[in-house]
Amino acid sequence: MATPASWGYSRQMALRQVARSAAQRVAPGWMAERARRYERGFREREGVTTLAETFAAEHGYRVSAGPFEGMQYHRELAGVDAPIAKLVGTYEQELHAPLERFLARRPRAFVDFGCADGYYAVGVALRAPGAPVHAFDLAPSARRACARLAALNGVGDRIAIGGAARLDSLPLDGALVLCDIEGGEMDLLDEGAARLARGAMLMVELHEHQSPGVTEVLLERFAQTHRSELVRSRPRDAAPASLNGLSADARALALTETRGEMAWAIFTPRAA
Repeated sequence: MATPASWGYSRQMALRQVARSAAQRVAPGWMAERARRYERGFREREGVTTLAETFAAEHGYRVSAGPFEGMQYHRELAGVDAPIAKLVGTYEQELHAPLERFLARRPRAFVDFGCADGYYAVGVALRAPGAPVHAFDLAPSARRACARLAALNGVGDRIAIGGAARLDSLPLDGALVLCDIEGGEMDLLDEGAARLARGAMLMVELHEHQSPGVTEVLLERFAQTHRSELVRSRPRDAAPASLNGLSADARALALTETRGEMAWAIFTPRAA
């Protein structure tokens, strides 16, 4: 049975959610920047940043495996999510197979919603040199990081980086689209999105904890134009040899992506 204390707590949480939603509408860039600062502080408190800096000092700043093997990576790792997982090529390993499948189709463009530090934007620019890249992030610090990584890898002239974006302003026919916008996917991929992106290949991270029901809604919205597949995250059952010198706890910390179980919707055009 609910108590007055629990009623007060529920009301407080509801008010906080309303405040967050209002702030997201009024100042989305500020909210995105605030989230990046929080995540950076969390990684520093948990020891991820120190471990990553030690690892990179010993093994270097080049991605050693995975779909972007050979890519030069950030020297300043404090602002990078899952830095060791990216360096050793295990980051979002569940996406590797669909990504390779889509890259084999030679996409005409790559659109990255939520580009963060540029891992995918720059990685795909290297893998698909004929495809222009459009990268978006609401946080100014993320856009700056993406630009630095693009310059480091010599693809700065092929990546257009911006803040907010609209689907109807982008070259989506034959494009590969990655969407990781922390719960905003239901709004971006609205009722008209499937029509606009009917010729595009999409990989969409689903944030059910932030946007309940998003999986069912998006699968329904794209049902007529795309074949869909759900891909779920799983524990990493093997660590790269470069982590062999670490303790079991340190290896787990190195490979964690700090988000719990996640899922992605993979959409392939029915006409393809």
